Amino acid sequence: MITLKYDGKGVRHTIVQVPGWAGNASGGAFQPWHLQPFIDAAESGLELVYQGEKCSVGKALPPPFYCPAPGYYALDTNILFRTPSAHSLLLLPHPRYYICPKRTPLVVMTTIQFDWWYKGLTVFFRSPGGCPAHFAPDEPYALLVPIRRQPTSLVEMTKDEVEKTKKTESWVKENRDKYVTREDNEYNIMLNLSEVDRLPEEIMGKKRTIKPRFVKRK
Repeated sequence: MITLKYDGKGVRHTIVQVPGWAGNASGGAFQPWHLQPFIDAAESGLELVYQGEKCSVGKALPPPFYCPAPGYYALDTNILFRTPSAHSLLLLPHPRYYICPKRTPLVVMTTIQFDWWYKGLTVFFRSPGGCPAHFAPDEPYALLVPIRRQPTSLVEMTKDEVEKTKKTESWVKENRDKYVTREDNEYNIMLNLSEVDRLPEEIMGKKRTIKPRFVKRK
């Protein structure tokens, strides 16, 4: 677990809002919250929530927003963060941007080394085109993910690893009718099975200690 310390207002664990930006509670038509990889990505970080009055950002920039460069606008959150040593904060667009891009602010992706940086977080946005970006009190507008600073090595899979992947594919095909109800929820079902150690040991390896999710869905 990564412990992220902060001082200020406007940050919380990501809330998957159903009904809300993640879709409706209906079990019929496909909803964004049905896509487990998307929800896992949303719940992997924290969200920044707006603390000012309701406003729209278009050609005009209402305070507290300002223009740092043509085509962009910014917001000083005044939130201080402290990450563990060798960790940074990755700032990304909020997941609801991918659901409703016309009204959701588009955050510029940045990484800040808050294990030593002393100033509050400043968020940069791409200026909207034809449709203004909307901000409302306690409405999320950005996603924060603590990450460890380390190099990434790219290597090809070994033959054993490729064979293990093929074994997984074969097991899923043989057992699909027992578990999978729709083609689009195959990953979700298999993920649930893995979390309760229902997949064969030759696929998952040693049994894992399953930790409960820390995010409560609204």
